[in-house]
Amino acid sequence: MTILDQIVGTKKKEIAQMAKSLPPRAKARSSFLEALRASKPAFIAELKPKSPSEGMLISMDRIPELVKAYDCSATAISVLCDETYFGGGYDLLSLVASLTDKPLLAKEFIIDEKQIAMAASRGASAVLLIAVILNEKELATLVGAAIHADCDVLLELHDSDDLENAVRVLRALGEHEKSRVIIGINNRDLDSLNVDIAQTERLAPLIRERLGKDHLIISESGLDSTEACRRLRPFVDGFLIGTSILRSPDPKAFLSSLISRCNHM
Repeated sequence: MTILDQIVGTKKKEIAQMAKSLPPRAKARSSFLEALRASKPAFIAELKPKSPSEGMLISMDRIPELVKAYDCSATAISVLCDETYFGGGYDLLSLVASLTDKPLLAKEFIIDEKQIAMAASRGASAVLLIAVILNEKELATLVGAAIHADCDVLLELHDSDDLENAVRVLRALGEHEKSRVIIGINNRDLDSLNVDIAQTERLAPLIRERLGKDHLIISESGLDSTEACRRLRPFVDGFLIGTSILRSPDPKAFLSSLISRCNHM
């Protein structure tokens, strides 16, 4: 059993314990999609207390300091909503929402509409959907649920199989739903946890070919330097960066420098 299998198994148990009545949507936040469109490139800074591959990254008492640092230069903020494996949670999402007006991405292993409703109720502007853990029917249902909850979608792909799944689902969506889907390329293989940023170089041209130029593309994982971002900049519209910021002795300076240098390539 891979770590991804374990996480999905845990999610099923958590969902079974969620309340049957769905919480109401929180007050509207600024648009995740529009914030990304307005930035060239966009930088999504992540709050991730720990991870299976990196261990502990930050303590919870650093969250206000990090949100303040992200407010200075990030386009949007990604918040881990998994507690067991990543040390986050919906309470963390709610806390971050109270500290910033930035658009928020709920980073979670979503397999059920209840998770989307929970994220929306805690202040999410967008939700992550991971293609590899969802079949076509599930993915289509969850995209619809996200947009019904007034959340944009970051649809995460890792390889060509994920892309073909996404192509079939997106073709069946209405224009409004389709327009709110952003494509993410995860450079980390979620089964092996190995990272290869060349995955973005391989997959981005295929995405443009199969899906056209309407969808923004975000590269995720392994972006630990200006050089990595500069290398991938011709292929994507933005980056999601977490571990390298959180490991930095000065996250604010690290993120600011990364953005400045990438913008002056």
